Amino acid sequence: MRSRSSRSSARSCGADLSGSPGIRGRSGAALATSALAAIALVLAGCTPAATPTPTATPADGWTERGPVTLALSGDDTGAWRDAVTGWNAAHPNERVTLVELPESVDQQYLDLVDRLKADSGEFTVVSMDVAWTSEFASNGWLTELPDGRFPTGGMLPAAVSTATWEGKLYAYPQATDAGLLYYRSDLLAEAGLEPPATWAELEAACATVLASHPAMLCYSGQYVGEGLTVNLAEAIASAGGKLVAATGKPAVDSSAAQSGLEWLAGSVASGLVPARALAWDAARSRDAFGEGDLVFLRHWADAWAPLHASDGGSSVAEAVGVTTLPGKLGPGLAVLGGRNLAIPVHARNKGTAAGFLAYLASSDLQHSFAEAGASAPVLEGLYDERALAREAPWLPVLKTALQTATIRPEAERYGEVSRAIQEAGAPVLRGERSADAALGPLQTRLTDLLG
Repeated sequence: MRSRSSRSSARSCGADLSGSPGIRGRSGAALATSALAAIALVLAGCTPAATPTPTATPADGWTERGPVTLALSGDDTGAWRDAVTGWNAAHPNERVTLVELPESVDQQYLDLVDRLKADSGEFTVVSMDVAWTSEFASNGWLTELPDGRFPTGGMLPAAVSTATWEGKLYAYPQATDAGLLYYRSDLLAEAGLEPPATWAELEAACATVLASHPAMLCYSGQYVGEGLTVNLAEAIASAGGKLVAATGKPAVDSSAAQSGLEWLAGSVASGLVPARALAWDAARSRDAFGEGDLVFLRHWADAWAPLHASDGGSSVAEAVGVTTLPGKLGPGLAVLGGRNLAIPVHARNKGTAAGFLAYLASSDLQHSFAEAGASAPVLEGLYDERALAREAPWLPVLKTALQTATIRPEAERYGEVSRAIQEAGAPVLRGERSADAALGPLQTRLTDLLG
């Protein structure tokens, strides 16, 4: 784990936003872009966050109200700042200070573990990867959320399950996600091809497109840190295998799991996946596609907005399509992703935190986040809104992917589980070890970690 000095990597982005317009409901205009521009000027001078200083803790901690801090991943969009603006305008005495964590999901994990283990209390609400709930809750770092204060009716069951540990709610779903396949719609149309549904079709499509565009690369996912865990899990699941069986026991010592890992390793060996991509995380792989280097990209749903940016950030903004992941014999299986919001045990002003979480889970806010491309909604009903689908054309594709999405292992020692998967898979992708030789020891290691 990192030393306590790592706290300097987070930035406080609170500002006096009480006079700024908030996010309006669907009956009003879209997000308040003028507020975003004003906030951006203030946020340029972010300073270290101060721990909230409320009054003495009352008998019922959920009645305590006052300023709160929100620790958010560093890849957030203006929609989050607009959401904070809206809350602060309506709650001037219970203001939210937004603290940015690093963009790297692995660095976010280290930073949050560092603070939660120290019982610092500096964060009131933390945004975290859905895979971390089990570890953080089992370590006693998160506050159990009472059913009456945190209703989950209308939310996607899969999203709720990621926020639950041993039958109790320890986080509140805010965004869901799943792996998707982005493709160059202009190049496939030029070649008279449909988006691939199988690995064989993906390989054939690349052979056809690259024959006319030899300087391009075929396909990439994410192959470092947690991205590698996710991409290995998807390859194994898309070949009919599993990391962990329904019983909770490891299941990587199977021919299906071997087949999935061998396909991914073979793709690197053949050049289908460029060797340089083994060092690409989520941001770098997205940039490679946005710069026009790739025909296909495996990424999350929230890549849609930056890939379609009209401000020059993407050179392929008018030529990006999205579909579900391909698999061995048919459509593949994506890993379930997303973000949950949790309240650390030692946080103060939990009454305000509860209200803020309910605000973020409201239909209007969920709608606005999806419309802006910031995140996919956890409210099931929004996936059937035709008007929203027109604004967010990736939404119907994500709905399909979510119906069969696989999950990462639920483990009290998830960080160790993920590292074990990465340490087993990375040498195979580099051609230093066979899939068969890697999966046997991984089965043993996971058995040890998962009990």
